[in-house]
Amino acid sequence: MWPHIIFSVVALSFLIFILVSKLYKFQGTKLKVRMNYALALSLFFTLFYLWQTKGDIQIIGKGLILGIILGIPFCFYSKRWIDKKIEGTKIYYKTKRIYLNILWTFIGVLLIQVLIIRESGRKLMESMWPILGLCISWFLSQVYLFFYVIKLERKLGASILEEKMRR
Repeated sequence: MWPHIIFSVVALSFLIFILVSKLYKFQGTKLKVRMNYALALSLFFTLFYLWQTKGDIQIIGKGLILGIILGIPFCFYSKRWIDKKIEGTKIYYKTKRIYLNILWTFIGVLLIQVLIIRESGRKLMESMWPILGLCISWFLSQVYLFFYVIKLERKLGASILEEKMRR
C-alpha cells in the first residue's frame, strides 16, 4: 500500500511542478530547465523501482544490464534528435509531434493497464527487472543529454530556448 501512495504523491508533485513552472509551454522555455526536470523524474523512477526490488541482487543485476544495453542507443538517438532540431540557440518542436507524443503516452499507459489485468502481463510487471532496466536506461540517457546540452550552451555562448515550429 505504501509504495502506491508514495508513487501517487510524487507523481502528483511532478505534475504540479509542471503547471507551476509552465513546462507544458514550449515557447521560450530553456532546454536546460526541461533537462533538469527530466533528470529528476528519471532519477525518481529509478530509485523508486530500485527500492521495489528490496535489495534482490538478481533483479538489480538484470535491470542494470538491460539499462546499459538500452541506454547506449537511447543516448545516440537523443543526441541525434537534438542535433537535427537545433537552429542557432533555438530548438524547434512541431506541434504535430507534440500531440503525437501525448497520444503515444496515452496508448502506453492504456497498454500497461491492459497488461496488468491479464495474467501474463501481471507476471511481467511483477518481475520488476524490465521496468528497472528501462528506468536505468532512461536515467543514463538523461544524464548524457544534460551534459550534452551544457556542452552545447557553452559552445554557443547562450542558453538554448524552445520554440514551436513556425508554419
